[in-house]
Formats: sequence, C-alpha cells, structure tokens
Amino acid sequence: MELIVCVSTAEALKAAVLAGADAVRIGLRDFSTAGLPLEELKKAVTWCRVRGVRISAGMDFPPSGKRFRAAVDAALELARTGVNAICVGDPGLLRALRLLLPDLTLEAAESFQITDAAGVRVLEALGAKRLLLPPQLSSGEMRYLCRRTELETEAVLCGRVCPALGPCRLSAFAGEGSGCGRECREHYVCLGLNAEKRPALKNILLAGQLGELLTMGLSALSIRCEGQRPECAAMTADIFHRAIQEGKAPSQRDIQLLTRSFFSEGVTDALYAGDPAEALLPAQSEWKLPSLAKGAILGSVRAETGGGEFQRVPVHITAELRRGAFSRILAADEEGNSAGATGPIPVNAGGGKRELTEALLRTQLFNTLGTPFLCTAAEALVDPGLHLGSADVGHMRREALNRLAEKRSEPPILRVGELPPLLRPEAVHPQPDLNFSVTKTAQLSEALAALKPKVLYVPLEELLKEPVAVTPFWENGITSVCAVLPERYTAEEASELFTRLKQLRELEVSEVMVNSWNALVPVSMLGFRVRCGLGLQVWNDWSLRVLKELGTASALLSPELTLEEIGAVAKCMDTELYAFGRLPLLTSEALLTAPEARSDTLRDRRGRQFPVLNTLGRSRLYSPDKLFLGEKLKDLEKLGLWCLHLSFTTENPGECVSVAERYLGRGSYQPNFKTKGLYYENETHSGFRFPAKKGASGNAGSVRPDDPARRR
Repeated sequence: MELIVCVSTAEALKAAVLAGADAVRIGLRDFSTAGLPLEELKKAVTWCRVRGVRISAGMDFPPSGKRFRAAVDAALELARTGVNAICVGDPGLLRALRLLLPDLTLEAAESFQITDAAGVRVLEALGAKRLLLPPQLSSGEMRYLCRRTELETEAVLCGRVCPALGPCRLSAFAGEGSGCGRECREHYVCLGLNAEKRPALKNILLAGQLGELLTMGLSALSIRCEGQRPECAAMTADIFHRAIQEGKAPSQRDIQLLTRSFFSEGVTDALYAGDPAEALLPAQSEWKLPSLAKGAILGSVRAETGGGEFQRVPVHITAELRRGAFSRILAADEEGNSAGATGPIPVNAGGGKRELTEALLRTQLFNTLGTPFLCTAAEALVDPGLHLGSADVGHMRREALNRLAEKRSEPPILRVGELPPLLRPEAVHPQPDLNFSVTKTAQLSEALAALKPKVLYVPLEELLKEPVAVTPFWENGITSVCAVLPERYTAEEASELFTRLKQLRELEVSEVMVNSWNALVPVSMLGFRVRCGLGLQVWNDWSLRVLKELGTASALLSPELTLEEIGAVAKCMDTELYAFGRLPLLTSEALLTAPEARSDTLRDRRGRQFPVLNTLGRSRLYSPDKLFLGEKLKDLEKLGLWCLHLSFTTENPGECVSVAERYLGRGSYQPNFKTKGLYYENETHSGFRFPAKKGASGNAGSVRPDDPARRR
C-alpha cells in the first residue's frame, strides 16, 4: 500500500519524504490551486528520484486558450526530468498528454467525481492509469469501484477536502478572486433556520478504518496537507507510515497529537460511514489547543524529523583491497544503477597498523547513515595482511554513494508522440440562438414557449412529475425538450435513475443534459442525444474534441472563461454560453438548510444573500447576483456560439419572459443585483470582484484576472 502525502511547498515535501512517505504530490503553479513554479518542481523531482520516492505533479486546474499549450509544454518538461506521474483534472489535457507521453502515468483528479463503473470506463479510454476517488464516497461505494476497475485507485485517508460535488466556483465568483479562498469555511446565517451554518466539511480522518482500507483493493492512501506547515506533513507521514507497516490503526495518543496540532476544527469519518450531514463543519470550532502546548509539539516534531535522511533505497556494496593495487568500492541499487570510487593503495599491516579483515570492512560498508541508501548486502574481498584507514574507507563509500545518487537522478528514456491538429468547426453560427433552463416547471408558461427557444432544459424529476407543463414548447414547432440529470448519483441510485430515463422515452423526450462523466456513456447507450452541462467543465478545444469523440451534441462552456478565451476556442461542436442567471457555485452532499425545505437562503457577513435549492437530498448554492449580459449582446455575436443559455432559478414566470424578451432585443429588463461575471478582464462588477494586476497597486499578493489561481 502506497502512502502519498499531498503538499504545496518544497519544505513540506522534504519533511514528508524524510518522515517516511512513499510518494508525494505537489501542484505545478499556474496549473493547480497551489504549488511550485516549474523550475523548482523539476528540482523536487530530481531530489525525489534519488531517494526512491514517487512524485506526482498536480495539474488539476483546467487550462484554457494559450495556457493549454503551456500546460502541455510544462508536462513534457516534467516528464523529461523524470516525474513519475501527472495528476490531471481536465479531460482535454488528459487525452492530449496520453497521446504525447504514452509511457507516463496519468492520474485522474478528484474533480472528475467518478462514482460508478461507467465513469471509470471513460477515464480508461482517455488514458488515465490511476483514479483519485472522491472523498464523498462511502465505504461501500469505494469497494464497488475497486472491484469494477483495473485502474489504480487512491482514497483520502486524512486531511482537508473540498465539500463540492464537482466544480467549486464559490471562491472564483463570490470571493476575492485569488484561488480557493476557503469561503466555504466562513460563517453564514441560514435565514430559514435563523442559525449559523458553514458549507465546509470537517477534516477527514479514517484512522480507525485503516485496517478495512488496507484490504479493500486500493493502490494508495493519500494524506492532504496542502496549505499546512511542514511539521504537519512530517507528523502525519510518520504516524501513518508506522501504522501501515504494522497493519493496524495509529494509537490514540498519536491521533490526539495530530488532530489537536493541525486539524483543530474537527475530524470526521461520517462521509465514509454514509452520513454526510454529520461531516459538516460546525458554526463554531469544537476546541482549540493552547498555543504554548502546540508550540511544544511543533518543536518536538522538528527535532524528530530534522535528524537526517530516511533510508529507503536498498543498495549492495562491494569493496576490494588487493596488494599493490588501488582500493575500490562499488555500490549498486535494485534498479540496475551502479557507481564506484577508488582509494589509495593499501599498505602492509604491522608497525602499529591494524590488519583490515573482510569482516571488519563489511561492518564499515553497512554504515550508510545520513544518506537515503540502506545497505542490505555487503561483500569484501581483502588480501591478508593489508591495512587501510577507516577514513579512507568512509571517503570511498561516500563518493560511491554520491555517484550512485547522480545516476539515479538521471531521467529515463522518454518516448514522445505527436498531437493531431485541432478539429475544424462543422457549422458557422453568425448569431447565437437562445436556450432556456428552469429549476421547476412552475416557471414555464405559454408566453415563454411563444419565444421559441432552441432547447428547453428541465430537471428530470420535474419533467416526470409534470410532463404536461412542457406541452406548449413541444407545440411551437422549434423547441426540443431536454431532461437535466443531477451532478452526482450513487451506484445505488443508478438503477432508479435509468428506470426514469426509460420513462422519458415514453414521453418522447429524446435529449438529455449530463453533468457528470458517470452518465455520459449510459445515456448514449439508451439512445438519447447527449448535451453537456457545467458539471463537465469544458474549458478548451481538446475538451470539446473529447466530447465530440464520445458522441455528444453540444456543450455548455465554463463561465470562468473570458470572452476572449471563448472566441479563441475551436468549436468543433455546438457550444453554449451561460449568459443569464444565478451561477451554481457549489453542490454539497450534505443539506445546508432544513431537510424539509426545498429552498432557503444563506447570508454572509457582508450581507450578501446566496439562494440554496435542495434536490435529491443535496444542496446547491447559487451566486448572490445574477449574471446579466443583456447590454453586451453585440459582443456575443462574434464568438461563433450556437446558443446563449438563459438559466432561470429563483425567477417567477413573468420575470422569465421579461428576461428572454430582453435577450431578443425587446423590453428594458434589468435585474436589481447584476454582474458580468468573469467574462470581461480588468472590470469590477457588483458581487464579483477582480484584484488589480501584479504591481498595479503595489500589492504583491494580487493576481491577474486571467490567472488560474483565481479560479478553481
């Protein structure tokens, strides 16, 4: 079982390795929410290769436009340096890297939210070799996936995790625009309950379930220490390394030290047990350790982990001392690397010089303390009656091991393929049409149907509950009705879901919008025309290429792109732009409001109100302001889009009609609280705020609006 520690700094990486981690994962800056610049990451790769530690580079942030080519080039540089794996969160990048680097291990990030075998098959086809299981899975779901896939599987053992099912846009759209600002951990007031709530989850800790995890068929267990101090990475790696070696749970003392030092907001195993409500972070912290005691713990960890190298690389050392010839030592590892060093000619023993026997020389060869090498076998070939000083033997041994380290740092031979050219657009759309989506059938009306959208998106549950509500849209001769599937469903829910899809066929509904990779192939096999929603995170040309190859008809582009980036996307299939409505920021497995409430509102400390809608036992949090581009329609005509997507969430039927008429060039509708989102660079709008460019205001912590660090 591999123990992998996820970190965000070079200091934490070294601390984890020196404490016993089998592998580390660290993000590549600009292509992950946190991590190192490319040159520093390449140094970390070389450092880990010497020590026999597997290193994975995180590129979990979807690249767009020119950044896609930069991401491919960065991955190629890391592969040439000898990185063991790259963790990818974008389907287009996953597909491109598999074609370009056929021998590299590619890992599918948690953001794919794979929960059943159908989603696994898609990732296998795209070229993934390892699947990072979503932390929201229960023990039964983990076992199910481990049995149904030949991919390596990795589960979260300990650490902080994102509460979102699929993409999280809370920080990008409602925060400071600087990456994951952990806005979910802030305090909100649920107006319906008149009580404080937090959408965040407690830190996951599965120490008591370690024995079960070891027998589940997993390939690796990960510890999430991103954003934590190096001492956290060291202590956590040490505790769980020893526990895995012993095959039993860590001691209560170790767990208490760990949780009170670094995870003081609380830990939980409720997601693993299938009770997500218990995993929500409470409004107030449960307890805090006094700073003096915590300082003592940190000092103790630094003392214990600062003593030197963790010896994990087995070596075989051979020494040879022959009369009248130079002495020499040869060191070889299990991977076929070897290196030697020569020393002085040994002299005759006697005259106060002690004879160096083979037994005594072997004892000196085993002394590899302070190096990453562990001498597991030593041979000595010594002619009788010879003497060589221990300092000379030690110098040769160190030089041989240093040369062996240099050989181990050399990257392996790399096969590099070629990327095919981008697919050309099949159709030209000089002016986009309109598509409507609703959250409930009560928003539909004959007046809205008379506006004749291309597609009407209705949630599957609502459509089956009241199919007669869409009759006016069927009768207008233009609109096709499309059922919208949830972002996530469990393996247990899958059979019921597909039973309902068959009921759709009886209603003569032939189109379905999917929001997860799990549903893509099964829906196609049932004969539906597939459209792709925001849950699939379409950022670039290659993602569109992947979806086209999978037979989908259209895709809704990510609202985190700028209009310039959207215009540059090679649209090999029909594309939609999210042009109106409250943006879905976060979908949580645990209900954020009262269980019986269909809708409610969370209010943050700045007074902004975030609508919450509950469906299928999950909560979806929406933006406080409405995305509105009714004044910018001319800008949208040049982008080559098939349709503009108008999303109606909290609007009444009359307001839905007014919005649609405004986008058709009629009326003067404007929402009270509006925003242009992230589509325009360097602009500040109500609710969605952009920091200044670096250097513009002297703020060293600010980022560019187009920097991926502002998005997640």
